[in-house]
Amino acid sequence: MLTKFTPYSHKTILIAIQLCITLLFCNSQVNNLVPTLVSDTSNSSLHNKVTLNTRFEKIKIPLLKINNEKRLWVLPAVAWNNYDKTQVGLMIGVEQKNKYRILAIPMYGTGSKNLTGIFNSEVFLPTKSSKINASLGLNGKRFTYLLFPEDLAYNKLSPFVTISPQLGFKGQLNLYFKHQSIWQEYVLNGRKTQYFQLNTLGAEHLLENGKLGVKSSGDLLLGKQFATFTLKSDFVLKYQKKPGNALYLSAFAGTFLYNNRSNSNINAPLPVFQLSGSSNNGLYWLQKDFGFNDFYFDRNGIDPFLRRQQAPSEGGFKSLISAGNSNNFLFAVNLKSDLLFPMKLKRILNIQPFINIASSKNRNNKAEWYAEGGMSLGFWNDILSFHIPFATTNNIKLNQSTAYGIDKRDWPKRVTFSLDLIALKNKL
Repeated sequence: MLTKFTPYSHKTILIAIQLCITLLFCNSQVNNLVPTLVSDTSNSSLHNKVTLNTRFEKIKIPLLKINNEKRLWVLPAVAWNNYDKTQVGLMIGVEQKNKYRILAIPMYGTGSKNLTGIFNSEVFLPTKSSKINASLGLNGKRFTYLLFPEDLAYNKLSPFVTISPQLGFKGQLNLYFKHQSIWQEYVLNGRKTQYFQLNTLGAEHLLENGKLGVKSSGDLLLGKQFATFTLKSDFVLKYQKKPGNALYLSAFAGTFLYNNRSNSNINAPLPVFQLSGSSNNGLYWLQKDFGFNDFYFDRNGIDPFLRRQQAPSEGGFKSLISAGNSNNFLFAVNLKSDLLFPMKLKRILNIQPFINIASSKNRNNKAEWYAEGGMSLGFWNDILSFHIPFATTNNIKLNQSTAYGIDKRDWPKRVTFSLDLIALKNKL
């Protein structure tokens, strides 16, 4: 066994800084039940358009190498949002292949004067049977939001266990349990807190079979006064004659098994299924993303441009909308397709037409249908995407007019955007 400390050049440091600014520009964070570092807008399908694993592995700055494996490494981290402002810190990795991996990203927010960051860890458990894989882990994050009346920090700790039995049928099966402890605190005013817990029990099945990829999952989520059950399936049909192009179909169905919360109760959490992953409309306590699973440049939706950011949601709609969220049930189908462009062109510009249809119902209200169709323009391997809904149902137009002040003729204000800055699938 050979142990050594490895020096690194100024050129290596510069490359590392450039990549980490890219990786953490939108405060990328843990967003998967299976421990994976992904960006807020990472695709839920099996088809990953951007794979930075090889490049990322090369630029890790090793402090300790054993048998040519980087057991301890660091990289600079830079992030930004509308509340913490510029954040600077370090990515610190400790890992041993097939045994454990730890990623800590402590940062300091120059605007909020607050400690922020991400923590991701997993330990692979030895099992007597070679047909079962199991792991334990702990994920966490802390960021700031709310500019008025003062900064409010949200914290999240999430221990989990994953079991992957190798059964007789094709594909990979993952069974998991995840606990989430979430609390909020005023950064300056007496450290006031608001605390709640969520528990998720679920299973997912992944299958790659030639030109077809399928990912299906079912989740049971339990809160203090509510419980939800959701089913989701993602299908990727690859075009054989045009490598790198595919048709994408997603279906989501979610229902509240029970919901004992009063409609007048606005204390966290405020559980809903989201039709659109746009941020809130200025009311910080009405968090659509009640589990703080996603991250927004502007979580409160104060900035006219930044509030157009789209994060993954159950309904998967691209329109800027605050309606359509449900505390009863939501059903949605999302369809999009690559145009048959050569891969060289798609690395610079990718055009995807999309159609989304959903039915949403709140308690004591009738079900309502929503639909939209448009085009997504993805730049630089879809790192930055702009979504242009050409046609929407009237209820979407009405909500945009009343909630956002967008007139029918102001179509540029209906354009939304998303960022998918990393796709490091189960490598960190």
